[in-house]
Amino acid sequence: MNQKAQSFEGTTLALQHYYDIVGVSRRLPLITVYRADEQPFGHQMAVWMTEYRAIVPESTAKRLDQALLLNRQIESPAILRCLDYGTTEGQNFLVTDAFSAITLKAWLTANGPAAPWQALRLLDQLAGVVTTAHRAGFRKLCLDANQIFLTDTDRFTIALGPLGIGLTRREIQSLEGVMVTPDLARHIPPWAYADVIQSDESEASESTDSMPAQGAETATEPDQSSATLSHLASDSAADCDGIQDIGACADVESDAPEGMCEDVYDVAAIIYEALCAAHPYFGEDSDLATVALDLSQASPIEIGRRVDIAPAISDTVMRYLNAPRQDSVAEFLADFAAACDAESRENARIAEKAWLAPRQLKAPEKRQKKLKLKSKWSVHIFFAIIAASFAIAIFATYHIARVYRPIDLFAIPEIVPQVQDGVDILFTSAGQGKT
Repeated sequence: MNQKAQSFEGTTLALQHYYDIVGVSRRLPLITVYRADEQPFGHQMAVWMTEYRAIVPESTAKRLDQALLLNRQIESPAILRCLDYGTTEGQNFLVTDAFSAITLKAWLTANGPAAPWQALRLLDQLAGVVTTAHRAGFRKLCLDANQIFLTDTDRFTIALGPLGIGLTRREIQSLEGVMVTPDLARHIPPWAYADVIQSDESEASESTDSMPAQGAETATEPDQSSATLSHLASDSAADCDGIQDIGACADVESDAPEGMCEDVYDVAAIIYEALCAAHPYFGEDSDLATVALDLSQASPIEIGRRVDIAPAISDTVMRYLNAPRQDSVAEFLADFAAACDAESRENARIAEKAWLAPRQLKAPEKRQKKLKLKSKWSVHIFFAIIAASFAIAIFATYHIARVYRPIDLFAIPEIVPQVQDGVDILFTSAGQGKT
């Protein structure tokens, strides 16, 4: 969404404390994160300022406001805790502790695909977030790799900001004077597009039949702008009012509180992107019209064809990605963990313990390089120990030979005792007596 947002830089927000806005930290589709100093203590804070009221109808703004309010009730290690809440110039905002992090998408761009243990660690944390959020009243979290922050890249620890801030298809379609970007639609599941695409195709066919022959060529050309806006969000959530009802309108119902199929898709898409360093549908330069057609007509490339990975892991992720499922995210986690090998599960378990050294959690290629380096040094150390042992043995032998040298009988001088009565023997160096 390219829209000139109101800037709050240099202003002061007055709530329980005063927050001096220092600058922009990062921009999200519907939220801008500002750096702020809490006064009078000078603590660094993060202010999450919403920007949707200027572009969406009042009904949509109320729904998003409810989602923002629900974030104050969530307590999870993977969610930034809301410390303050307020409104300024018609825009609602949350205040959290300042955080230093890189987005998951940026990390994948810089480092390439994640290892299976990192994906398992990520899925474990996301499953906890989804479960906690649904218990708090959320039914759609709008999760995306661009909004997941890695606060510890060695342990793959994540932090999330406000949840549930996303638009439906009809809400996006109603936007006026706003250029819609793919970031607004990355959380939409593929099955939400099929009936809309079929409807558009039938309308295009009817229009073609009713047009004169000379106009047939232009009538069959797709309307890119219409496709861009008409396939961006789920019809299942379009008629819902309020956060509580969004999940109830889903095409696939589930008795499990955390079993909403759209959130399962979002998590599966994030795990897919983590393992492949690419979104299953959205490329770097994808336009929304093309993606909408791909979502409705084609399946994403299997993970095993993108990266070298165990077939069981690829099959598990693709199974949860391609169709609406009644399974919960917790079941997805269990299936994914079962598909991983013992080493990946152990590394993910180690990463959960904050007191363990990060060096134990290197990526497989780095660990392999480290093992080769260890082997090389082991050989050098082995020969060094042998050489040192020989040197010590030679030195010890020489030292003992000097200190404890045996008596040399040939070096004993000839002793001539005084001639006395009864003494008639002379000792020689040869040890032989003379009479």
